[in-house]
Amino acid sequence: MSAPWLKLLLVWLVLCIVLVKVVDAASAYQNRVHPFLLCLGDSVTLGGADRITPGQEFCTLMARAAGRRPANAGKYNDTATNAEARLPAILASLPVPPACMTVMLGENDIFDGTGPDAYRKALENIIAYARKQQIPVTLISPFPATHPKIVGHEKPYLDVLGDIAEREGLPYIDLYKELDKTQLPLSSKETISFDEQHPNERGHAAIFAMCKKPEYAAACACNKNP
Repeated sequence: MSAPWLKLLLVWLVLCIVLVKVVDAASAYQNRVHPFLLCLGDSVTLGGADRITPGQEFCTLMARAAGRRPANAGKYNDTATNAEARLPAILASLPVPPACMTVMLGENDIFDGTGPDAYRKALENIIAYARKQQIPVTLISPFPATHPKIVGHEKPYLDVLGDIAEREGLPYIDLYKELDKTQLPLSSKETISFDEQHPNERGHAAIFAMCKKPEYAAACACNKNP
């Protein structure tokens, strides 16, 4: 190989090394300055049946307002027990631990008849695991569904959430209390859901709006210590 080509090759190699270091430094800076908000949940958290415009899920809205990056760990048909099993792999997939985590589970537990005791155990294990990783947790109740398999069966699960939040000293956003019930029926002109279980974009915006309330602002901004 002639000397000019050798020099060009060496220059190219040096540029590649510099580029890799710049990308690594940029990624490290991003991770440090804009860490993740992890949202653990079911299809409500995920966005629901792909009918939500990307970026309009409550997880993304919360993360953006807090200067975080969203890590949406919603999954269709997920129960609290299934989410507990997924959590270690979810955390391992992130380049850095999340700044905080929301947990919005229970709709499928109610729908499937999992039972409040199993629901409680799974939630407590999720919180304990997060605390070992020093990740603050905010609890969010299930979205107020109007499906006949859910209506009338919510109270034991909501009681579990309220009890855990009080005992563990965790922020708790109870959507059953906070959301405008007149907007839940699908016949409403201002409906916040597109079916009997999933919020539409207006519904996701309503969930995010809870972060503007003084009692939830710190938790949504990841300022609550575990």
